[in-house]
Amino acid sequence: MDRLRGSVSRRTAAVVFGFVVTGAWPLRGAAADHCEPSAPPALQGESTAAKFALRLGIERANYANERYSGNFAGLGLGTVLTGQAWDVSLDASLYHLVKNGLDVFGPGDPFVRGRVRVWQAEGNTLALGVALGLSAPLGDAQAGLGMGHFMIHPGIWLGTRGEHVRTEWSLGYGRVLGDGEHGEPTGPLVSPMNSSELSAGAALSWDLHPQLALRALGLGAVPVAAPQGEARLMAGFGARLVLGALALSVTASFPVVGDPFTDKLEFGIGYSF
Repeated sequence: MDRLRGSVSRRTAAVVFGFVVTGAWPLRGAAADHCEPSAPPALQGESTAAKFALRLGIERANYANERYSGNFAGLGLGTVLTGQAWDVSLDASLYHLVKNGLDVFGPGDPFVRGRVRVWQAEGNTLALGVALGLSAPLGDAQAGLGMGHFMIHPGIWLGTRGEHVRTEWSLGYGRVLGDGEHGEPTGPLVSPMNSSELSAGAALSWDLHPQLALRALGLGAVPVAAPQGEARLMAGFGARLVLGALALSVTASFPVVGDPFTDKLEFGIGYSF
């Protein structure tokens, strides 16, 4: 009887979580992909006061590969502390994954990243920096929710700023730390990643209005010195609306190379203090 109650409780929790996220699915995960470029730390001439931000993200995706098919919904929470020439972020997610008809419910791998600006051009239009990230094996690798080991993510980033257009570029490397097994050849179903890979990302933001910007981005990775792996390339389009300290964003993504997912829609809410 206790086992039956536990099973019912877990299924009820999964159904409730899936209903909440699916009902809001047109709403952006806190950290959908580790190689995704984001706005660089404040350029010189912008506010120098340290800022703290909270962000809540929701993502909904369908996927199909050689072994599994289904969908997943994710609820993410992130924090960002930004200084004059640096920022530090921490992101964690909770997922409801449908894997060949089986419901899986649990956390993904949390990810922490720090970035520092090391050079800036005159006129505050171009900046270059370095980054270092680390993911921890909190998610269940066998279920498709986690890597199964720590991974380190060093990289470099470049940011440009024009009157109405900004771009962000990133180049990074992700590699397994320790002896843990990579849950699948391409990592978790909710956030595919090879055990050793070179990644790159590019994003363009066009300001239609001081509060409204359109955004296009591309994210790609190739396995490097990995026993197994798969190249992937994704493209996305979205918009960002800023209302004072509140920022809202929406992004729709699709694969170009590989099968990390068949379609994905993300919504994000951020608040800066």
